[in-house]
Amino acid sequence: MNCQNCQEEATVHLTEIVDAEKHERHLCENCAKEQGISIKHSFHITHPNFSAAVPGTGLDLMTEAISGSSGPQCPRCSITFHEFRTQGRLGCPHDYEVFERLLEPLLEKIHGATTHLGKVPARKRAKMDQAHRIQGLRNRLKELVERERYEEAAHIRDEIKSLQVPN
Repeated sequence: MNCQNCQEEATVHLTEIVDAEKHERHLCENCAKEQGISIKHSFHITHPNFSAAVPGTGLDLMTEAISGSSGPQCPRCSITFHEFRTQGRLGCPHDYEVFERLLEPLLEKIHGATTHLGKVPARKRAKMDQAHRIQGLRNRLKELVERERYEEAAHIRDEIKSLQVPN
C-alpha cells in the first residue's frame, strides 16, 4: 500500500470511526510525522484483527513482554505469547488466564471494552440486567468491607440477598 500523500510505501495505517463512519489513512513515516503522528513503539501481529502496540494504552506492556524473548508460556498447551502473536490464535481456554495481563489491553483497544456488550435475546435481557446489577453490588460490597464501612456494607448485602432468586 502506498502513502496517500507522497506515494512512498505506507508504514503507518490509521483507522478512525467517527459517527459510525470508518475512515482509513495510509501514510509513510515521514508524512505521518509531518501530520504530528508520532510512532514510538510498535510490533506486528500477522492476524488482521489485531493492531500494533500504542504507548500509554497498556498495549506497550505487550511489546515489553515479548521483546527479546518468546514471552510467557501456557503450562497446559505450551503455547508462548510469541506464538500467539505470530499465529493470531490461542492454544487453549487456559491461555486467557495465562496471558490476561497482555490480552486485556489488546481486547480493550480492539473492542473498546473487556466485557461483552453485544446483543442479548429479549427473553434473557431481564435476567442479565439483574446479574449485572448483583455483580456491581458485590463489587461495591467488597470495596465497603475493605474500607471498614460495615453498616453500609450490611445494606448492600441485604440488597443483594433481596435480588437473588432461589434456584
